[in-house]
Amino acid sequence: MADNKRVLTCEKRLAFPAYKAWDVVKLWDLSWLPKDLVTSCEVGGRLGRVGAERKICLFDGNSIHERLLSLEARVMTYNHLSASMPLQNYKGKILVDDGGTLGDDDCTVKWSIEFEFKAGADTLTQSRVTDTLTKLINNGVQHVEFLLQGKPKACEMITTADKVLVPKESYNLGLPRNPLPHKSNTNRKDPMQWDFSKPFPIQRVSTRMPVEVKQWQHDFVDFCLDTTALKLGDFETPTGKIIPYHFQTDVLAVGQHFYQLGKYYAQGIIEFGISFDLLYGTDVGLPYVAATCYAMMTEHQKDVQYCFIHKDPASKLGFEIVGASPKGQNILVIADVLQHSTSIRDNIKLLRSVGGNPVSVLVGLDCQEKGNEENMSCMKELEVEMDMETHSIITTHQICEHVHMKEGPTSEVGKLRAYIDTNCIVKL
Repeated sequence: MADNKRVLTCEKRLAFPAYKAWDVVKLWDLSWLPKDLVTSCEVGGRLGRVGAERKICLFDGNSIHERLLSLEARVMTYNHLSASMPLQNYKGKILVDDGGTLGDDDCTVKWSIEFEFKAGADTLTQSRVTDTLTKLINNGVQHVEFLLQGKPKACEMITTADKVLVPKESYNLGLPRNPLPHKSNTNRKDPMQWDFSKPFPIQRVSTRMPVEVKQWQHDFVDFCLDTTALKLGDFETPTGKIIPYHFQTDVLAVGQHFYQLGKYYAQGIIEFGISFDLLYGTDVGLPYVAATCYAMMTEHQKDVQYCFIHKDPASKLGFEIVGASPKGQNILVIADVLQHSTSIRDNIKLLRSVGGNPVSVLVGLDCQEKGNEENMSCMKELEVEMDMETHSIITTHQICEHVHMKEGPTSEVGKLRAYIDTNCIVKL
């Protein structure tokens, strides 16, 4: 069996930032590959989500049925469910590496496949299958560079197995007339019609730092969308401003929803490595802090204290502390959303007035709105002014990335990106 094992790898350094390369290769429907390599791709399940499936037909007539295993931190892994070729234990991996420095102007794209041949596969069959898969990954990685250059070339296959397999440079047929030729049974909303008189639309609307969306954050966005805590569309704020989304967790009015919400906040505490002695809920944060405290115990076996403020006009201070005393404690402040930070800032001052030491803030959503300083978001201003750490489960930018990964370049994505460009600070 060991003699049948194959590991195929193609690695190429590109003169483009990692996030631009990842924007290409993360598309599960393989719309970034030319029809010279993949003649069709049928996608099932939720696009861009773990468990999604695809059936691809290759240039030589063979087909492979694959399933997405993971998609996070610029790494995609998948395996095969069936194939017309005599394969078993087939696994694939695509990653984009920025070399450990965020924002670099170059990156490495690596596509690898490992598999074994089923018993009975003769030498000629093994050679042909290996040649086919080698051509797929080598030409695929090369095509990423062509797309980012805005000049994708036709992938005419080099048939000699022992040569470097790249598209021939002598053929430049220009941009393909249909960059999404593959069939898909996913329900995409209002797909944007790409204008080929303009550069190939792989790059973002504006130059931004890359954003990572881990699987638990994808799950949180889905949870908020499913419960209508997050809505996409056109919404008017009290000041008359139109924004392309609405985030309000007040709709989470059943126990199951709050239990799930607490698990996400607890996961955020663990993921971000937040150190604290006491959890504190802001004016509307009592349900969040209670749910988080419970989830820390049930999910992570960490017994933590919590407290909140109860406004009481009859009290000498006008309020009472309910729960553990904040005096002398390092406090993590829990809130639902940070848009302008006024309420959170007032709560921090209140805690300090009674001897508490707020050290961190964790919110469900950072809207990334511009602060009073042109080059700082409201959250960054809060962090600097109050001299404390700030964290969010998701940001407006990550919502945009999530919707783009699932639905493609929809009208909602266009509105979110336009809003981010005008009103938000992403690069801190």
